[in-house]
Amino acid sequence: MKTCPQCKRVYSDLVKVCPECGVSLGGGSQPDQSYSYVTPAPQDIPPVQTGIPPVQMGASFTPAQPAARPVGFLDAIRLYFTHYADFSTRSCRSEYWYVFLFSFLAASLIIALLPVAQPIWMLATLIPGLALYVRRLHDTGRSGWWVLIVLVPLVGWIVALVQVCGASDGPNQWGSTHIV
Repeated sequence: MKTCPQCKRVYSDLVKVCPECGVSLGGGSQPDQSYSYVTPAPQDIPPVQTGIPPVQMGASFTPAQPAARPVGFLDAIRLYFTHYADFSTRSCRSEYWYVFLFSFLAASLIIALLPVAQPIWMLATLIPGLALYVRRLHDTGRSGWWVLIVLVPLVGWIVALVQVCGASDGPNQWGSTHIV
């Protein structure tokens, strides 16, 4: 057994350099002729530092967070108006498309019944619609500045549509997946 002179960890004779601090553990470059190779016992092998927690045998798997579920139609409308100007979180795909459907139906109804009220509806839903689009971009792992892609003629709208149709990106810098 060898002890690292710097970090004082103990390693088997097979280890030439301390994996923690990189200090040579001694021993010449010529192997000892009287040494016969013996498989080291498991306790003699230094642990590998992977950053992944060890798995315990017989332990059941429990996810770190509950699984995300799609948002229903009424929940999507409620979230749309309660997160009126929230540009910092995430919105799942079902929330985005239910709100899109709701906005289309509401705008069609307003145009049919009271065309004068259409600009009011557009102004009332501009900020929440923009916030929802930014939250949807966050859910796909993109920055909210991708909103500006729609300013590119023709191609911008196609890219924007592809972005909002993308799958959720898992936990990212804007939070974990959306859970209602």
